[in-house]
Amino acid sequence: MARSKGSARLHLVGIPGGVIWNICRESKDAPPKTGSLLTLMFVFYIVGLGLTVYAGS
Repeated sequence: MARSKGSARLHLVGIPGGVIWNICRESKDAPPKTGSLLTLMFVFYIVGLGLTVYAGS
């Protein structure tokens, strides 16, 4: 098993980037409204993360 030479910070940036890349690639043939729904989903995800952090403090 090969190990990557990247730092933990690089991985933390790369993993979400890879996920976003796959979502965009999978939805390229979807109806036009799909992009706005994905954007809305992402916004609500960020809001949910923020509320989770706020509730923990």
